[in-house]
Amino acid sequence: MMLNTERLLLRELEQSDVPVLYRYNLHPDFRRYEDGPPVTEYQFYQIIQDVIAEQHEHPRRSYYFALVRHSDAQLIGSCYIAIRQPEARQAEIGYMLGVDFWNQGYTTEAARRMVTFGFDTLAMHRIYAEVISENLASVHVLHKLNMRQEGLLRESRWFQNRWWDICIYSILQSEWSQNE
Repeated sequence: MMLNTERLLLRELEQSDVPVLYRYNLHPDFRRYEDGPPVTEYQFYQIIQDVIAEQHEHPRRSYYFALVRHSDAQLIGSCYIAIRQPEARQAEIGYMLGVDFWNQGYTTEAARRMVTFGFDTLAMHRIYAEVISENLASVHVLHKLNMRQEGLLRESRWFQNRWWDICIYSILQSEWSQNE
């Protein structure tokens, strides 16, 4: 499966993506909001292997995409949409981008495509994202998607020797169709 945006190709993850995505995952600026120590490259490979296996599940509940620039075919990150409550038609989105590609609108572009895919193709009713409250760049992406903060899980994650708040943002299909 492939999806397109103006500047990006979203294609299903492949094993060959592991070295690049793993390198992005190790960058200190990226790790700032990641809980736990970085996994080994082998563990990362196993995670991607599991994601690839999920591509063949029926009914399918998750879609993980590599983000590839149209201009130079460079892999710049990944994103996903995962159906968490099929009976309630609710899905979660997430994304990660190599630090060199931050602040260029790629994350918003990919996330917008994920939400459109979720509502138009997967027939979701509600799409949400969870974000560390201090991750202002990610919060900004969710605001650009017209998602609303609907909850705050105070001091709900412990990592880097401190507690972190998690914000929950969401948008309903009816709200999305009014804005798009």
